[in-house]
Amino acid sequence: MTSEPDERDQQRGITGALTEGTQDPATLEALRLTEERYALAMDASEEGHFDWNLETDLLFTSAKLSALFGLPAQAKHERRREFVVHIPYPPGEREVVHASMDAVLKGSALRHEFEHRIVAENGEIHWLRARWKIQRDQRGRAVRVVGVVTDITALKLAEQELRARQQMLELAQQAAGAVPFEWSNHVDPEQNRWPRGLDVLFGMPAGSLEGTLTGQPNAVHPDDWPVVKAVIARAHESGGIDIEYRVLRGDGYIHWLHQRGRTFMGDGTSVARLVGFMLDVTERHNSVEVVHSLERQLRQAQHFKAIGAFASGIAHDFNNILSAILGFGERALRGAPPGGRLRRDIDGVMIAGERGRALAGRILTFSRTGTGERVAVQIEGIVREALDQLAVTLPTGIRLRSELRASRAMVVADPTQLHQVVMNLVNNAIQSIASEGTVDVTLDCVPVSEARVVIAGALVRGDYVAVKIVDTGSGIAAEILERIFDPMFTTKDVGVGTGLGLSVVHGIVTELGGAIDVVSTPGTGSAFAVFLPRAGEPERASLADPQSMPRGSGERVLIVDDEEHLVRLLAETLEELGYVPVAVTSSIAALEALRVEKDNFAALITDERMPGLSGIELVREVRRIGRGIPIVLASGYVGTGLVRRAQAAGVDDMLRKPLVARELAASLARLLRRAGADGSPAQS
Repeated sequence: MTSEPDERDQQRGITGALTEGTQDPATLEALRLTEERYALAMDASEEGHFDWNLETDLLFTSAKLSALFGLPAQAKHERRREFVVHIPYPPGEREVVHASMDAVLKGSALRHEFEHRIVAENGEIHWLRARWKIQRDQRGRAVRVVGVVTDITALKLAEQELRARQQMLELAQQAAGAVPFEWSNHVDPEQNRWPRGLDVLFGMPAGSLEGTLTGQPNAVHPDDWPVVKAVIARAHESGGIDIEYRVLRGDGYIHWLHQRGRTFMGDGTSVARLVGFMLDVTERHNSVEVVHSLERQLRQAQHFKAIGAFASGIAHDFNNILSAILGFGERALRGAPPGGRLRRDIDGVMIAGERGRALAGRILTFSRTGTGERVAVQIEGIVREALDQLAVTLPTGIRLRSELRASRAMVVADPTQLHQVVMNLVNNAIQSIASEGTVDVTLDCVPVSEARVVIAGALVRGDYVAVKIVDTGSGIAAEILERIFDPMFTTKDVGVGTGLGLSVVHGIVTELGGAIDVVSTPGTGSAFAVFLPRAGEPERASLADPQSMPRGSGERVLIVDDEEHLVRLLAETLEELGYVPVAVTSSIAALEALRVEKDNFAALITDERMPGLSGIELVREVRRIGRGIPIVLASGYVGTGLVRRAQAAGVDDMLRKPLVARELAASLARLLRRAGADGSPAQS
């Protein structure tokens, strides 16, 4: 057979043998019509056709087939071996395709379909699909193959584009942590299983998550399930679902999931399919919660700052009043005969004044140490203040009991941070009690004779002050006990806590060189013990007679305070101590006196808080004009920050107001003795 350019000519060649010897006009017309219809069908199919006789290797190919293979339509190929050598296979594929076809022909298949590639004249790769119908003889040998070939390049490109898009979608979902799903409404929807992969988001073993559109998965937070169920119930109206809810995972964490999907309706108002994705959005929720927590802390800090400024002003004025009470009381006490009623009454005034002085000191401490300054403080007063504050808002049914036995024991710390430690721990204890219970707070001085490791930190040998908080709440499970100090870890419901409280406590205590021990039994309660290194006790004030104190020898001392009665009191005290006081009530007047009488003052005593120039600013001006006299700065609050600023300005010593004669006498004597040894002017 030969390959001709016209399909009708080819068809006539096929049927020519049948018409030889047949002269009946009707038969000839019927054959002609059949031939024409077959040719039209071949043209309409856009497929190439072939007929291959394996015994003679004779091959018929349609013009379309030659065009599909990129061969000239007028080329003649009587035999298959002459045709296949012209097929433009890509390098290395000819042998593979022929080996595959030979294997099929040697087998028993009656039909076969395969795909292969060719290189077009313009260098592009085209895909062809061949479909064979194989005729075999009685022994099963292939004797004839008739088939069609179709160009499927467009289909292959579409499949490649679809695969690329699918891969891109999968990569995007993996990068976003999203898990796609498709739910179908079966005959029994209650038996439907969620797609595999979602169990990981729910924190459950692979393949164990079961759920339906109307049945609650075990992991969904019970408080959120009613809302989720309501959204699903309205899915046929809204066209889909879009909701975020919590799940309770087995690792102890609460996770947030975002579920979004589109519904496809069945008959009536029933949902036939739901297609969408689920995404873990816990990190975003935690970030939002942290931001809200920081905003609350900022508002609280601003509130405390305003209260602190107000308290500082009150404490300053209170200190000035106490200075007069204690100063004049001290003078009166020295003139009162021992054993009399007057002496007892003045003793009572002095004791009350000392308590007031301690209270003013605590107020100033809390109002001015927000920057983390560490000072030696009596911890019992701080614990007492915190418990008094909590007692006002104590929930009904909960009792707060305390036994504070640390007396005057001190620790070196930022008082505000100590207050925060006590508040956080006691608040946690209160929140762990569902309805009724007790919280016991004890404070003791505890010696540690042997080093040991506790839940958070380690104790070395030494003396500690221990704050212990014991509650009758829900307790803490053993498997999460060591994680309770991790940031953002919480067993509370959302909105009840931030997961930062115990983390903050841990950070403060460890920075102070302390440690935390925890003992807890689920269902019974917990006991937290905070150990802080002890820093001794403050010296007790004494009311020694002026004659037994260090005395002056007529040195002139310049004193400045904006309170006239305090200036008068200080002047009278210095006179009794053997000095010649020169008193002024403004820092400007003091600076002018020092400029006029350059070498006539042995020392300067100044208040810190004054209008115009403050005490430190006055000291800077004095040092700038070259005056090297000893300077004592008096202030109601003597913190590390103020001490640093005062030392940088040139202050030689600092005393806490209200001033005590014994402390003042000792300070002046020490400074004047040092000034005399240095060769500086000490007297007029």
